[in-house]
Amino acid sequence: MPSLSRIRSVLAGLCLTATLVSPAMADSPRLAFALGGSVGVGPEYPGASSYGVQPGGIFQMHRLRLGGLTLAERDGWRERDGFGIAPSLRVLGARRVSDHPELAGTEDVSRAIELGARVQYRTPDWQVFATLRHGLRGHRGWAGEAGVDGFLPLGPQTTLSAGPRIGFGDGTFQRTYFGAPASSMVLQPFTPRSGVHSAGLALGLTHELSPEWAVFGSVTYDRLIGPARNSPIVAVGSRHQYGASIGIARRFSLF
Repeated sequence: MPSLSRIRSVLAGLCLTATLVSPAMADSPRLAFALGGSVGVGPEYPGASSYGVQPGGIFQMHRLRLGGLTLAERDGWRERDGFGIAPSLRVLGARRVSDHPELAGTEDVSRAIELGARVQYRTPDWQVFATLRHGLRGHRGWAGEAGVDGFLPLGPQTTLSAGPRIGFGDGTFQRTYFGAPASSMVLQPFTPRSGVHSAGLALGLTHELSPEWAVFGSVTYDRLIGPARNSPIVAVGSRHQYGASIGIARRFSLF
């Protein structure tokens, strides 16, 4: 039969383990994210007046813990209140002159991939956020958005969000999408500067199907301003940019 001192040592060890590894920690993965796909309708390129169907992707960081530092945290599909930081990814479609004769003399722009970060502050009723990303392909500039959202619960699993947006970029980004070279024989040469190039509104809807699945919808409107306002590319297109999309995503937990 084990001695009393042995039993005390075992019990002390179990209590210490229970303290260091609480049920919340055991049940909370260090890495959780959501992946999905979407389909939408939007301008065929920034500043276009023609529209097309656009497939897209959904990526959300639900939890990211590095040592004792938490960089992203959500309660299910809902982001936690307070300050948060998470990765930000955006893909912009290609623009080919062969598909758009009105852009004769400009250069083709390949599909762009931007990677960066999103910083936000959230309360139960509203949030304010800003993103900043760098182009890995398609362009090598910096671009991002900033905005404010108000939240309106439509039910236990459904939330409506709405608020203003601005889009901005450095000179490299602006020249890629709104500039016209001096060699152009059709468009007036134009070299835009860095700054805010769009202002608009966004309406979003999130419906939780289950803890693992959710459906997302959005409707957006942007008016091109600042460096983009005087672009000859926008002059032959439109300053008014509309978009709508719907998608579905699944949550994954690792570690």
